[in-house]
Amino acid sequence: MRRLAVLLAVAVVAALVPLAGARANGVPQKVQLAWLPGLSNYGPQDAAGEAEVSYAEASVRVRARGLPQLHGSRYELWLVRSSKNVSLSAGKFNANADGTVDYAGTLHGLDNRYDWDLVILTVEPNPDPDPAPSDRRSIGGYFQLVQAPSPATGSRPGDTMPATLPQTGGPVPGRGDIIRLAVLWGTVLGGIAVVVLVGRTGRKGARR
Repeated sequence: MRRLAVLLAVAVVAALVPLAGARANGVPQKVQLAWLPGLSNYGPQDAAGEAEVSYAEASVRVRARGLPQLHGSRYELWLVRSSKNVSLSAGKFNANADGTVDYAGTLHGLDNRYDWDLVILTVEPNPDPDPAPSDRRSIGGYFQLVQAPSPATGSRPGDTMPATLPQTGGPVPGRGDIIRLAVLWGTVLGGIAVVVLVGRTGRKGARR
């Protein structure tokens, strides 16, 4: 009976480890993209979209609509630290013929900084001899810093860490995951209780 109880406990660990590993991850920040008065100056003002910025995966994905397909130029996606006017390119792409965009880019050179606060698209010549952003700015969106500098620790904006430590894997556990974990634990604990009860009953029968 003890062996069966041990096997049940091992089964719990085996079931929980993949789930925990798959769910330990930072939450991507969703940024709404639209025409930014005072900053955007190129392209349709009714274009819109959404960007998902993931520091954990060093990636950003953009889905947009209303952007004209370019000829002789390309859109370039930028992550910007507006307080320092520093930009980080996440790659170039073009819109589809129907004006839609579904682009996934990689963020090289984050340097453990999490104080970026702006996603914006620019229109760049193709080929592009200048690595800096052009002055033709399309839709973009501001988002809050992941975590403000801490006066208690004296950390600078460049040293701040995300509220959830960046790790690879899937999304953070949701309600469904919690329910599944509860059912799993309930099933296993119930099984252990049955094993203990059967063991006691067996010992009583043997004494008779």
